[in-house]
Order: sequence, then structure tokens, then C-alpha cells
Amino acid sequence: MNTIKRDVYALRDTIKIPIEVTKGTDMVGFEFAVRDYSIPGTAAAVAYVYHKSMEKPKGILCDINDSTISFTPDNNFFAVGMNELQIRVINNGKSLISFKEKIKCSDAMGFPDDEEESQQTLVEQLLTKVGKEEGDRKTADDTEREERIAADDAEKKARIAEENARAEADEAIRANRIVTLDEIDLVTEEGFFVDALAVKELNSNLTKANNDITAAINNIIKNVEITKTNLKVAANSDFRWTWDLPTIPGYYPLEVLAWNFHGDYDLWLNVSTAARYSTSNQFGIEGHNFGNGTATVTLFVHILYVKNGFCSYVKA
Repeated sequence: MNTIKRDVYALRDTIKIPIEVTKGTDMVGFEFAVRDYSIPGTAAAVAYVYHKSMEKPKGILCDINDSTISFTPDNNFFAVGMNELQIRVINNGKSLISFKEKIKCSDAMGFPDDEEESQQTLVEQLLTKVGKEEGDRKTADDTEREERIAADDAEKKARIAEENARAEADEAIRANRIVTLDEIDLVTEEGFFVDALAVKELNSNLTKANNDITAAINNIIKNVEITKTNLKVAANSDFRWTWDLPTIPGYYPLEVLAWNFHGDYDLWLNVSTAARYSTSNQFGIEGHNFGNGTATVTLFVHILYVKNGFCSYVKA
């Protein structure tokens, strides 16, 4: 609906331009935005109009949205000539009265098919509005209830469909599952599932195979550690040590795996050679100490031994 809009002030008066309407018009609404006062949400408002020809002011119940007051007058609300309009806001037994607005109502020619309509009293307007609000509320409640029922039905159907789909999927898994490793060789197409029993059997076989391989490796090779303590290394000098390798029945030494020195803070050793001498069946290590003083060190050496019959001797 088209509306006439004005900014109004409740705490100070301002210069106003008269609002112009025509007698008999009831299709144009009025909106007054209160700019200097916040209207409580529990308040009610009534617009009053007065003309010198009236015995007393006419009133009409208004709608309040935030701080905007609106109403749509009927065709007999204004009298021809200059009218004065005031809005009364009521909340908790207290009133707020707006400053007067000027309404200039122009006369209209007489229309033979016009029918006079008596003005509703404020009580009648209030009853009409309450009845409309109750009807709107009932309609909204009915709509909400219907929407809730429809949503519940849709959710129930979706849940049932999901449960049925899950049950069908479970049944397909049960029908197409493989429970033994022997059955895997029989599969020629996709879509089958391996059961936990088959996985358990596979895991058991892999564990046994790993244990067998580990035992076979441990039977073939051995990692023998040799420790030499209290080795003296002079400052800024070369060093060279050799030792006989231990005898392991059924095995022969193949290669030096690793070595490591532990010593005091003066130790700074550079190893140039660490090897097994096949001709003398000894281990030797040599290099240079770049430290500033004599160091006492411990040497840890790991030698790889191989079971007789595997590989061959490697000359250092």
C-alpha cells in the first residue's frame, strides 16, 4: 500500500509542512517515524484528529513497528479544511503525546453511489484488530503444526529408507564375503568382501613367515660386538691397533659393520681405515688424533659373521 511518510519528534517541535489529503480517500496509509524517542514494544498508540466542525476528536488504533507508528484512515476520518493530528502512545499507564501535525483535507464532488459508513469506535477497532490477530495467530499455528507433521513424516521416511539401505548393504556383504584364503583364488570379479576370518588367517600366515625368515637370517648371520678398553691415544699423533677376531663355531667373519669411540674431552679422532684382514683373521683400525692432549678411549666394533657355506671371504 502507498503511504504518506513523515519524521516526527516527541521531545521537540519542528517546522512542519501540512499533509494534504482528499476527502473520501481510504487507500493511503500514514507512517510517522519517531526520531528522538524509542517506543517500547509493549506500547499501544492511537491517532486523534480534530476539526472545528467536530464535537470531539476522532481516534484510530495504530500499528507500532520499532519506533514507526502507522495507520490507514477511513474515508470519513478527516473533515474538509485544516485538521490537527496528534498521536498518543500509552505504555504501563503512562502517555507520550506527539506535537500536532497539520492535515489539509480538500473536498471531493459528491458521488451518487457513495454509501456512508459510520466511524468505528476505538473499542470496535480494538476488537477487530484483536480478532484479526487471533485469526492470524491460529492460521500461523495451524501452518506450523502441518509443517512440523510433514517434516516429521519426511524424517521418518528418510530414516526408514536409510535403515533399509543399510540392511541391504549388510546382507550384500554377508552374501559376498570371503572367509578363507583359499576362496580368494576363486574370485574372478569385483564386489566381494574379505571377512575378518580371512584377514586373521592371512595375518597368522604372515607372522609365521616373518618368524621363519627372521630365524633363518639369524641362523645365517650374526652381529658380533667387540669391545676394547683403556686405549691410549697421544695428542696430535697417529694410532693403529689390531686384534685377533673371535672364533664362532660354524661361522666366519665377513665384514666390519660399524665402530664407535667413547673417550674424554681431548678426543678428536679421525679414522682412516677400519677393516677385517682376511689373511691374518684380524680386525685393524688406524687414523690420527687431532686432540690437544692424550686421551683414554673405549672402542666398540661390530663384525658381521656368516654361516659357513654362504658367501665367500673378502680380502681387506
